[in-house]
Amino acid sequence: MKKTTQVLGALALFLSVNITAFAQQTTDAALSEMQSKAKATEVKVGEAKQTLKTLLVAYFVTNNPTPNTNGFKTAINGQLQAIDQLAQAQYDALYKAEGFNGNLDVSNAEDFIQEIESASYQSKRKVTALVTAIQNNDKQTAQTVSTALKGQLEMIIQYSEEAFDEAENLKAVPEIFKVRILLVDERSGQSVPANTIRGYGATDTKSNKFYQTGERQGDPVNEFKALPAGTYRFDGMDGYFDGTGSKVVSLSNSMVQADGYIYITLTYWSE
Repeated sequence: MKKTTQVLGALALFLSVNITAFAQQTTDAALSEMQSKAKATEVKVGEAKQTLKTLLVAYFVTNNPTPNTNGFKTAINGQLQAIDQLAQAQYDALYKAEGFNGNLDVSNAEDFIQEIESASYQSKRKVTALVTAIQNNDKQTAQTVSTALKGQLEMIIQYSEEAFDEAENLKAVPEIFKVRILLVDERSGQSVPANTIRGYGATDTKSNKFYQTGERQGDPVNEFKALPAGTYRFDGMDGYFDGTGSKVVSLSNSMVQADGYIYITLTYWSE
């Protein structure tokens, strides 16, 4: 490359690598937060199951025809409300992770959280039906409804475990970035059309893998559509009488603009 600008050296590389590492840690932290909410959901389900057990023992085992159904309903609905709040917290953490890594497909995780919400909703309906059956001293209906309620609570546990595992899977998804190259004249500092140069390359400084713009017909000459997270040396494909400087950049979420692109500016020179 003609008139290639000097990189800042080992210190710049060190800082760049650590910026990328920080971005991934941030994604992982959000997914770990989601996992902690999934585990907290399981704890709340355990509390709800114990609340249900206390009522059923009083009604079926000790044959108390008037157990404290109002206290039961207040307690278990509070526990189910906490489960709903934890489900929302899982969504929040999931979307936070998606914001850090646009390469994540969060649809499976969303489905699991939605199933938690659905089972919680059905549980509340069963609670109301169970209380009504016991207050009417209808043991057969109470038995049927309590079995269904137990099943809904078990479903919440099942989907919480699924959500936890899916968050772990998402941690392994590499970050992918879209990059757009801009040019400025080295002497005037004025903008230069990016297509003045016939193409651009990005070399992974760790693996030495080379990526090139315009690999498919019709692609913009200055856009990389899917660069994995990493540190790259960006260069223009120089001609005989003009070319660009080089720039070493570590791609990170903090660099992504509102349109979803990271912008890298290279200097343009001509003879």
